[in-house]
Amino acid sequence: WEGTFSAAESDSDFLVQHTKLTKAFAHIGADIYAVTEIQNGNRALADIVDGLNELTDFGRYTYVQDNDTEVNSYTKVGFIYRTDRVTPVLELGRPYENSWVYRKREYVQAFEEISTGERFVLSMNHFKAQEGMDDTSTNEIRMQNVEQLVEFLEEKLSENYYQDSDILIVGDLN
Repeated sequence: WEGTFSAAESDSDFLVQHTKLTKAFAHIGADIYAVTEIQNGNRALADIVDGLNELTDFGRYTYVQDNDTEVNSYTKVGFIYRTDRVTPVLELGRPYENSWVYRKREYVQAFEEISTGERFVLSMNHFKAQEGMDDTSTNEIRMQNVEQLVEFLEEKLSENYYQDSDILIVGDLN
Protein backbone atom coordinates (compact mmCIF):
# COMPACT_ATOMS: atom_id res chain seq x y z
CA TRP A 1 0.00 0.00 0.00
CA GLU A 2 2.86 2.34 0.66
CA GLY A 3 2.88 5.24 -1.75
CA THR A 4 -0.41 4.48 -3.49
CA PHE A 5 -1.67 7.94 -2.56
CA SER A 6 0.98 10.60 -3.01
CA ALA A 7 -0.16 12.62 0.00
CA ALA A 8 0.17 9.63 2.33
CA GLU A 9 3.33 9.98 4.39
CA SER A 10 2.94 6.65 6.15
CA ASP A 11 1.02 3.39 5.97
CA SER A 12 -1.39 4.68 8.61
CA ASP A 13 -2.02 7.86 6.56
CA PHE A 14 -2.62 5.70 3.51
CA LEU A 15 -5.08 3.52 5.41
CA VAL A 16 -7.08 6.58 6.49
CA GLN A 17 -7.20 7.90 2.90
CA HIS A 18 -8.01 4.49 1.46
CA THR A 19 -10.84 3.95 3.96
CA LYS A 20 -12.35 7.39 3.27
CA LEU A 21 -12.19 6.90 -0.47
CA THR A 22 -13.66 3.40 -0.55
CA LYS A 23 -16.42 4.32 1.93
CA ALA A 24 -17.34 7.34 -0.21
CA PHE A 25 -17.40 5.24 -3.40
CA ALA A 26 -19.46 2.51 -1.72
CA HIS A 27 -21.91 5.12 -0.40
CA ILE A 28 -22.31 6.64 -3.88
CA GLY A 29 -22.91 3.19 -5.36
CA ALA A 30 -22.22 4.19 -8.97
CA ASP A 31 -22.15 1.67 -11.79
CA ILE A 32 -18.97 3.27 -13.18
CA TYR A 33 -16.33 5.48 -11.59
CA ALA A 34 -14.13 7.38 -14.02
CA VAL A 35 -11.08 8.40 -12.01
CA THR A 36 -8.08 10.58 -12.72
CA GLU A 37 -4.68 11.32 -11.23
CA ILE A 38 -4.21 7.72 -10.19
CA GLN A 39 -0.66 7.11 -9.08
CA ASN A 40 1.09 3.74 -9.20
CA GLY A 41 -1.01 2.56 -12.11
CA ASN A 42 -3.27 -0.45 -11.90
CA ARG A 43 -1.94 -1.28 -8.44
CA ALA A 44 -3.86 1.71 -7.08
CA LEU A 45 -6.99 0.73 -9.02
CA ALA A 46 -6.75 -2.80 -7.61
CA ASP A 47 -6.43 -1.41 -4.06
CA ILE A 48 -9.59 0.69 -4.53
CA VAL A 49 -11.49 -2.24 -6.04
CA ASP A 50 -10.43 -4.52 -3.18
CA GLY A 51 -11.66 -1.94 -0.66
CA LEU A 52 -14.99 -1.50 -2.47
CA ASN A 53 -15.53 -5.25 -2.64
CA GLU A 54 -14.80 -5.59 1.09
CA LEU A 55 -17.49 -2.99 1.80
CA THR A 56 -20.05 -4.37 -0.68
CA ASP A 57 -19.97 -7.86 -2.21
CA PHE A 58 -17.00 -9.92 -3.32
CA GLY A 59 -16.47 -9.43 -7.05
CA ARG A 60 -19.03 -6.64 -7.41
CA TYR A 61 -16.41 -4.16 -8.65
CA THR A 62 -13.42 -4.46 -10.91
CA TYR A 63 -11.47 -2.11 -13.14
CA VAL A 64 -10.85 -1.86 -16.87
CA GLN A 65 -7.63 -3.69 -17.70
CA ASP A 66 -5.65 -1.32 -19.91
CA ASN A 67 -2.41 -3.29 -20.24
CA ASP A 68 -0.62 -0.74 -18.05
CA THR A 69 2.07 -2.55 -16.09
CA GLU A 70 4.04 0.45 -14.84
CA VAL A 71 4.23 1.15 -11.12
CA ASN A 72 5.80 4.54 -10.43
CA SER A 73 4.80 8.10 -9.66
CA TYR A 74 3.16 8.93 -13.01
CA THR A 75 -0.55 9.67 -12.98
CA LYS A 76 -3.15 8.06 -15.19
CA VAL A 77 -6.90 7.75 -15.65
CA GLY A 78 -9.03 4.64 -15.30
CA PHE A 79 -12.46 3.11 -14.89
CA ILE A 80 -13.86 1.08 -11.99
CA TYR A 81 -17.20 -0.57 -12.70
CA ARG A 82 -19.90 -2.82 -11.24
CA THR A 83 -19.68 -6.24 -12.83
CA ASP A 84 -23.39 -6.91 -12.30
CA ARG A 85 -24.51 -3.72 -14.06
CA VAL A 86 -22.14 -3.00 -16.97
CA THR A 87 -19.45 -4.71 -18.96
CA PRO A 88 -16.69 -3.18 -21.05
CA VAL A 89 -16.97 -3.87 -24.77
CA LEU A 90 -14.53 -3.24 -27.60
CA GLU A 91 -10.94 -2.18 -27.10
CA LEU A 92 -10.80 1.53 -27.68
CA GLY A 93 -7.84 2.53 -25.57
CA ARG A 94 -5.77 5.65 -25.66
CA PRO A 95 -6.05 8.26 -28.41
CA TYR A 96 -2.45 9.36 -27.74
CA GLU A 97 -0.35 6.19 -27.57
CA ASN A 98 2.59 7.96 -29.22
CA SER A 99 2.63 10.95 -26.85
CA TRP A 100 4.58 10.68 -23.60
CA VAL A 101 2.62 13.68 -22.25
CA TYR A 102 -0.87 12.29 -22.87
CA ARG A 103 -0.52 8.55 -23.22
CA LYS A 104 -1.80 7.71 -19.71
CA ARG A 105 -3.99 10.80 -19.34
CA GLU A 106 -6.83 9.86 -21.68
CA TYR A 107 -8.72 6.61 -22.09
CA VAL A 108 -11.80 5.76 -24.15
CA GLN A 109 -13.93 2.75 -23.23
CA ALA A 110 -17.26 1.48 -24.52
CA PHE A 111 -19.61 -0.15 -22.02
CA GLU A 112 -22.78 -2.17 -22.34
CA GLU A 113 -25.54 -2.02 -19.76
CA ILE A 114 -26.25 -5.65 -18.88
CA SER A 115 -29.99 -5.26 -18.22
CA THR A 116 -30.80 -3.48 -21.50
CA GLY A 117 -27.95 -4.21 -23.90
CA GLU A 118 -27.57 -0.46 -24.48
CA ARG A 119 -24.06 0.73 -25.31
CA PHE A 120 -22.31 3.99 -24.59
CA VAL A 121 -18.78 5.34 -24.68
CA LEU A 122 -16.91 7.11 -21.89
CA SER A 123 -13.90 9.23 -22.67
CA MET A 124 -11.98 9.96 -19.46
CA ASN A 125 -9.49 12.79 -19.82
CA HIS A 126 -6.93 14.74 -17.88
CA PHE A 127 -5.86 17.53 -20.20
CA LYS A 128 -2.50 19.21 -19.71
CA ALA A 129 -2.81 22.11 -17.28
CA GLN A 130 0.48 23.93 -17.67
CA GLU A 131 3.97 23.73 -19.02
CA GLY A 132 6.39 24.22 -16.16
CA MET A 133 6.16 27.52 -14.32
CA ASP A 134 4.90 29.54 -17.30
CA ASP A 135 1.29 28.72 -18.15
CA THR A 136 0.84 31.31 -20.91
CA SER A 137 1.01 28.73 -23.73
CA THR A 138 -1.20 26.05 -22.20
CA ASN A 139 -4.43 27.04 -23.93
CA GLU A 140 -2.93 26.14 -27.31
CA ILE A 141 -1.79 22.78 -25.93
CA ARG A 142 -5.24 22.04 -24.48
CA MET A 143 -6.90 22.98 -27.78
CA GLN A 144 -4.59 20.56 -29.62
CA ASN A 145 -5.52 17.95 -27.02
CA VAL A 146 -9.24 18.55 -27.64
CA GLU A 147 -8.83 18.46 -31.41
CA GLN A 148 -6.92 15.18 -31.30
CA LEU A 149 -9.54 13.62 -29.02
CA VAL A 150 -12.42 14.76 -31.24
CA GLU A 151 -10.63 13.43 -34.35
CA PHE A 152 -10.13 10.06 -32.64
CA LEU A 153 -13.79 9.86 -31.59
CA GLU A 154 -15.07 11.00 -35.00
CA GLU A 155 -12.90 8.40 -36.74
CA LYS A 156 -14.31 5.65 -34.55
CA LEU A 157 -17.87 6.92 -35.11
CA SER A 158 -17.42 7.04 -38.87
CA GLU A 159 -16.26 3.41 -38.80
CA ASN A 160 -19.32 2.56 -36.62
CA TYR A 161 -16.80 0.96 -34.30
CA TYR A 162 -18.78 1.84 -31.18
CA GLN A 163 -22.04 0.51 -32.64
CA ASP A 164 -23.57 3.49 -30.87
CA SER A 165 -23.18 7.25 -31.03
CA ASP A 166 -23.63 7.94 -27.29
CA ILE A 167 -20.31 9.41 -26.14
CA LEU A 168 -19.70 11.16 -22.85
CA ILE A 169 -16.47 13.12 -22.42
CA VAL A 170 -15.57 13.54 -18.75
CA GLY A 171 -12.58 14.37 -16.62
CA ASP A 172 -10.27 17.20 -15.68
CA LEU A 173 -10.37 19.27 -18.86
CA ASN A 174 -8.41 22.15 -17.29
